[in-house]
Amino acid sequence: YVFILNNTDGALGFPSNVEDNPLTSMLLEHSENFTYAEERRLFYVALTRARKHVYLLTVKNKESTFEQELEDDYGQMIRNETYICPVCGGRLRIIDGQYGKFFGCENYKTINCRFMSPIQAGRSSHNQPV
Repeated sequence: YVFILNNTDGALGFPSNVEDNPLTSMLLEHSENFTYAEERRLFYVALTRARKHVYLLTVKNKESTFEQELEDDYGQMIRNETYICPVCGGRLRIIDGQYGKFFGCENYKTINCRFMSPIQAGRSSHNQPV
């Protein structure tokens, strides 16, 4: 598991908005022209080292540049991944069973996948799988 803290936009956020000292920039031979190059590399390393999950902690409406880029580029894929069966890779569907609604794998009948998961309170119905 990897936790990336303080994914906020601001001077003390990640990436930091504190500007480098001009003298430091002059002393560096190979300065980067790409915005936040070193912090972007660090962010990439953190994201790719997770074996199970990555958690990005932020403040609503103050998300960092990196988090906004992830949302813009991969937001729908990340939301859809929530509804993939971790056992067989099938889609999870809402099933109205004898004890209430739950997520069940669509491959129950075809390959006898018995994965089930309770529906978490607080999730809005428009974010639920079809």
